[in-house]
This record gives sequence, C-alpha cells and structure tokens, in this order.
Amino acid sequence: MLFSIRSNLCLFLGSIFFVISACSNLEFVYKTTGTSFKVKDKIYTYIDGSDSTEVYNYLLGKIGSAPSDNHKYKMIIKSRRIEKAEIIDKDATASKFSVEHVLLYNFYNAEKNCKVFEKEFSTKDFYDSKSEGYSFGTDFSKNELSKKLIHKNIDNLISLINEMESLDKCQSEN
Repeated sequence: MLFSIRSNLCLFLGSIFFVISACSNLEFVYKTTGTSFKVKDKIYTYIDGSDSTEVYNYLLGKIGSAPSDNHKYKMIIKSRRIEKAEIIDKDATASKFSVEHVLLYNFYNAEKNCKVFEKEFSTKDFYDSKSEGYSFGTDFSKNELSKKLIHKNIDNLISLINEMESLDKCQSEN
C-alpha cells in the first residue's frame, strides 16, 4: 500500500515536471508589440468605392477606429473591384472569372496635418463558374473570393505599417 501511494506520488510529480518543462519555451502567436497596435483605435478611416462595408468591417476588426474629432491618424481608402471573364467557351459562355481588388491607401498624420504615405495594393484571384445560368454556388464563390482578397489586401497594409520605422514622418520629410 505504501509503495502504491509513493509510486502514484512520483508519477504525479513527474507528470507536473514534464508539463512545466514542455511548456517552458511557449510563445504566444497573437503578439501585441507591432506598430498596428500603436495605431489601434487612433485612426479615423474614410472608405469610398466598391465593397466599402466589407473593407471597413475588416479594418475595424484589425486596427479599430477613432472618432472623427479625436484621432491621431487619418486614412482615406478608395476601393475598386474589377471582375472579368477570363476563359470563354465555344458557346460564348464564360467558365472562369477573375476578381481583382485595388485599394488605394492615403495615410495622414492628423497632428502634423501631413501625408505619411500613399500606397496601392492589388489582389487578384480566379473562380470557376459552377453551371450555366444563375447559380448560387457561383455567386457564393465570387463573394467568398472577394472577401478573401479584401482581407489579404488589408493584411498587406498592416504589414506595411508594421515595417515602417515611424508614422510621424511626413512625405516631404522623407
């Protein structure tokens, strides 16, 4: 009986030691040290163009928003979606389409009243037509692809912001 309690105790302590040593080099994936978090909730955004609601909602989730009367930065975004039939079959129906999202970002320092940068990102991808005529599957593919491209485009912007040394340098100072 005493041997059983002692072996269970050793097994329990050994398990705890194993868990602690296995988690000793644990790194969190969601780091908050990037520049995008320095600007979080300090940017007033104005978005114009196609899919502006999706652009605004995703951007709001990533970097937040500041009220129009109390912000350090201002960003004006012009969004454009371009859809094309890429492959046209013999019977004059399109079987492959492309969707391209072009977003032009103008980033301003509101305190200095100057432009920090202007950058245009373009993301493009393709989807296949599911059937002839109206098709829920085709519309769903187009909408999901469009969302994916907008998210990728905004992620490119956030990467650019993270790579910048300072958001206080105006273009005329560069």
